[in-house]
Amino acid sequence: GSGRSIEGFNLFMAISYAAEVTVTFGGHEQAAGVTLKSENLGEFRRLINEYAFSLPKCYPAIYIDCKLRPEAIGVGLAHTISRLEPYGTGNQKPIFGLYGASVVGIEHLKSGKYIRIFVEKNGYSFPTLCFMYNASNFPFRVGDIIDLAFNLEINEFRGKQEVSLFAKQLRPHGIDEGLYFDSLSAYDDLLQSRADSESAELILPQRDDFKAVFAFIRNSTAPVCEEKLLFRFHSMGAGKVKVILEAFSELQLVKYSSDENFTGYTVNPTAQKVALDSAEIIKELKSHLESGGGVA
Repeated sequence: GSGRSIEGFNLFMAISYAAEVTVTFGGHEQAAGVTLKSENLGEFRRLINEYAFSLPKCYPAIYIDCKLRPEAIGVGLAHTISRLEPYGTGNQKPIFGLYGASVVGIEHLKSGKYIRIFVEKNGYSFPTLCFMYNASNFPFRVGDIIDLAFNLEINEFRGKQEVSLFAKQLRPHGIDEGLYFDSLSAYDDLLQSRADSESAELILPQRDDFKAVFAFIRNSTAPVCEEKLLFRFHSMGAGKVKVILEAFSELQLVKYSSDENFTGYTVNPTAQKVALDSAEIIKELKSHLESGGGVA
């Protein structure tokens, strides 16, 4: 078989760690091929996972080529950048950053299949196409302050050229990336039975955390997607928000629905009053805190 990896995880080194159960293998950091006997597949999987869990967590990243002031974004810059074409391997299309922009408008295009937003900073406004989002999973609302990673494009209509941004990724402005990803890592450790007291403390919610997330879901007019909750409550840490959602789901306080129109969480109208501490995931986190030890 063959495989590809993400930046930060050396696939060749991972397979090398399991070399004893392979027939032959080769490749490089982000792509590799391997041959092994079918009876060794289980042990190969165990060794690959053992290697992966021994490393710091890695997550997909987008690298910004240049952070731009809003006054620099325009047709002239887009024309200048176009001189770098053709793009391809070894010559990727430049990715720019605009930080601290306000969302001033949101449009649903193609019957909600994707989103166009309008962002503004220092009096400059830009249309921004967001193909990674649709009407049900767009995590922001008008008035939010966000950071954007984007490509520059030129649109021409009736002989007039205008600049447009094509979003690669959006995030809340001011997000603490360390907390966000450390808490995600702690949540992953919990799922893999590798949590310790330190990681448990990081993602154990307090009563006010539960109340805030529940109130947001209850007051929403449509199902709330997970990414919207992760971003809305990023100051808690993404892992803690995931713990809250799992506890709510287990206790049947919220329900998750998915259809062609909306995907997300809604309050369960038949939910009964229940002790939040009775959720198994909360019990498990508290047991790690009480033990005060290392990996369980």
